[in-house]
Amino acid sequence: MSPASVELGLERQVVLLAGVESGAGEAVVKAFAGSGAWVVVHSCQDLDGTKRIVDGVRSAGGRAMPAIAVPNDAASAWALVERIVAEWVQLDVLVCDLAGLATNSIWASRADPFPPPEVHFLTTEAVTRMRADGGGRIILLLPAAADSRPVAEQAAEWVKDLSKAVINDHVLVNAVHRTESVAPADLAHVLLFLGSAWNTALTGSCLSLDNPLA
Repeated sequence: MSPASVELGLERQVVLLAGVESGAGEAVVKAFAGSGAWVVVHSCQDLDGTKRIVDGVRSAGGRAMPAIAVPNDAASAWALVERIVAEWVQLDVLVCDLAGLATNSIWASRADPFPPPEVHFLTTEAVTRMRADGGGRIILLLPAAADSRPVAEQAAEWVKDLSKAVINDHVLVNAVHRTESVAPADLAHVLLFLGSAWNTALTGSCLSLDNPLA
């Protein structure tokens, strides 16, 4: 057990990283696993990529589980969360990478409702489990595309509403919107903070990340 993992409070915490992709998503997985968390690497369809990331975590001495599912209804989201709980007992942190999770790109239009069904059903099941376990963290990672500002605006309102609904259950909910100039490692550090014991009070926020020197 490293000093860093003790300080972060992530040792043996179960983290579901939903919709992760190579690049930024992979950096986030490695950051959580490197801090002692047990990571569930989820993708809606990229089995080979998911296995590669899981194998990398395991080769470095970490605990990782692959999960391939499209949680676009209540039953499939429940099945995904239940599989995790059956294997590792708990679910402490949910990270939803919107770019990889919203399979029908519903988030791309201002006119479409927010959140996409995959995010709605998965966060609903995660909140149910976290309430039963005494708390948790939910983080929504927004796409870095240049035209994603409308999505961030919708997400900010949704995060604020959800955070108010679950604050008494000790569930903290935040979102992160970054530009394409933000390095994957820098993004991973922010998500690591939001999902760790260091974050004791920040909730209902949509953080904007940029690299003005890029």
